[in-house]
Amino acid sequence: HTYTHTHTHTHTRGIDLVCSYGMPGQGGLDLVAREVFGKIIARGKLTVAGIIPMPLNCRILEFGKKVDFASLKDSYELAAIPSDQAAPAAKLLSRILRRNVQPLSHFAAIALHASNPNIHPARLYGLFSDHREGKVYKENPLFYETFDEKVQAERGLGWGKK
Repeated sequence: HTYTHTHTHTHTRGIDLVCSYGMPGQGGLDLVAREVFGKIIARGKLTVAGIIPMPLNCRILEFGKKVDFASLKDSYELAAIPSDQAAPAAKLLSRILRRNVQPLSHFAAIALHASNPNIHPARLYGLFSDHREGKVYKENPLFYETFDEKVQAERGLGWGKK
């Protein structure tokens, strides 16, 4: 899933930066943004920024009402369209989250980031490699909390012993 948040930074002279943040910034966010908002971006009226990693880890307890807040990451990386707006967008997000946000020079750096593509397939394999048609699971598995050393070692993630 990609979640977006739009933030307007205003100076006394008027709006200085309108930035829409995509979290996480992977999955072609830059391509979709160019297709949908290309003319607005080209006129300098909008900055679209992708952030990696996902800022929050939460688990829905009651849809639309209550979540279990697991963690807020310590630092982030951000790429922007247009790319010359990465530093101002990073500075603004850093103020919002009160965390370190490093600007990246190009959106390709977000696409090549190794977090989700490395950990998620291994985790899903560990959870569902024994799946057979008709199998019913007793509970919705916790993605990170039950990530065991066996899965880590088998998938070559280096956290467990082979």
